[in-house]
Amino acid sequence: MDPHFSLHTLSISANRPHPLEPSVLPGATPRLKFRDIQRILYLASADDEFCLRDSNAVRAKTARYTSQVNRNWREIALGQPAIWLGPVLCWYSSPYWLDTVLKRSNPLPLDALIPSDAPLIVIQLALRHLSRIRDLALDISSRDNWVEAEKALRQQQAPYLERFSIKIPPVVDRSRRSVFPPQKNLFCNYAPMLQQFKTHNFPVDLTHKMFHNVKVLVIYKMQFIPIPHLLDVLRNITGLQELEITRPTENVMSPADFCAPLPIPDPLYMSDLRRLSISAPVSACADILRNLSIPESCDISLHCRNAYNGRDLRDISSRLGRILSHWRCEPYTGLQAVSIGALYINFAVEGLCECSDLRHPSIRLKVSWPTQDALPLDNFFSIFPLVASAFRHCGTVPDTLALFSEPDAFTPPNVFSAVRLLQILGDWLRELHHTQRVIFRNHDAFVLYGLLLGPSQQGLDDICLDDPLLPELGDLVMEGVNFRLQRREQWKRLLQILRRRSKSGVPVQEIDFVRCVGDYSQSIPIRYGVDVKVDGVYLNEDADNDDGGDSDYTVQCQSDG
Repeated sequence: MDPHFSLHTLSISANRPHPLEPSVLPGATPRLKFRDIQRILYLASADDEFCLRDSNAVRAKTARYTSQVNRNWREIALGQPAIWLGPVLCWYSSPYWLDTVLKRSNPLPLDALIPSDAPLIVIQLALRHLSRIRDLALDISSRDNWVEAEKALRQQQAPYLERFSIKIPPVVDRSRRSVFPPQKNLFCNYAPMLQQFKTHNFPVDLTHKMFHNVKVLVIYKMQFIPIPHLLDVLRNITGLQELEITRPTENVMSPADFCAPLPIPDPLYMSDLRRLSISAPVSACADILRNLSIPESCDISLHCRNAYNGRDLRDISSRLGRILSHWRCEPYTGLQAVSIGALYINFAVEGLCECSDLRHPSIRLKVSWPTQDALPLDNFFSIFPLVASAFRHCGTVPDTLALFSEPDAFTPPNVFSAVRLLQILGDWLRELHHTQRVIFRNHDAFVLYGLLLGPSQQGLDDICLDDPLLPELGDLVMEGVNFRLQRREQWKRLLQILRRRSKSGVPVQEIDFVRCVGDYSQSIPIRYGVDVKVDGVYLNEDADNDDGGDSDYTVQCQSDG
């Protein structure tokens, strides 16, 4: 044995050594404090980025074994509830171990995020601690589980609950609506700290004062609430900051243009609203917007389904036009994005500069129509000008325009439809004369809009004026364009655009090829004076930053010879 070896004792105590423990010799290992054992237990059950698939089970098992190293470690672990609220709390653990962990963490506030595949016993174990739950998310997959969970939610108060999210299976048989009436005594009508409420297929009575202090409200497919009643309920939630409403789509497109708007007593003004998101049939979207007044700084996202060119869509376009007339942003930081397909149109404006004093909320309008419509392209022809007219009134038009087109979305049956499509898009682009930068988000976007920026010899030249569209355009960004397809047709079209704009006195100054396919010709900078980038890097940047390394190596090789 090493003569310098001496036996040292290691004791663990949260406050002071046990009276029966021997004193520690001078120079011995210091005592392990409570904060050290707490950190050991937490790190033993922390996330591991190298085993994400089984990290939940591994963390729970590791923490369980670590807390049982010896008697002292176990006593400290059992005496500190905070340890059992860390990663060791796994809702996929066995019910016995989960019950043990929940008891050991009592009475600290608890976050219960119950997964959809959790068995009923796990849901019941979690709801037994409802009185101390701070964040509760229930994703219930079966009606049987919901019946049992509903009993627990009605029989207990939730004094610490701040966020509540619930999702239950939808009602398939509409004749059984009366079986699931709106809940009127949720949490025994006592959840004074509730700030966020999200409901999915869950009918609930929102008129109770328990919901009056909610800041975030998400209502997903509560099909049993008429629009007037819904707006009347929202009058009681005076401090609402985020509102998201998703309503189901009817099976057929009803001719709501022949129906009078729903009567609402007084407009609803929500002064604190920061974000409004509505996804519903166009008639429901119109009824909500007609009777809802929001601040100018509020983000708006609308998805109008079952759309048609009628009074509802005209009212929506007119209302957004008035809102956008007050929209301001720094032009060089703003973005206008347009995505189109055979069955939808999506317009958006965003102000990306957060440090600006100008109002720059995000405004989005998506309009779609049913897939079973026999004439989807006719819908596009009638709806696109109406949607585009709303964004024509934008107070500050962003300098950047991003374009996206669905792959093979437009396959016109004849030349007349093709010409009409390009005429509609050309008339719209002609109004965006302040645009300085265009981003083609995919290959199909360049195929479609490239015909307008540089018409080919296919009988479509008459759709453009003598002056080119977008006269202030200086930068092009090509994302995912394949220049090898169809005998390099798109590459030839790009060269035609550069040549045509150069002759017209409005040349393109810079092109950035991002994730494109094909050989980028070195002759573009020489022939057209355009700066060329590939994935954000200039073609000649490597040569400029070379510092003469190759020349030195060449000289050295020649001297060695």
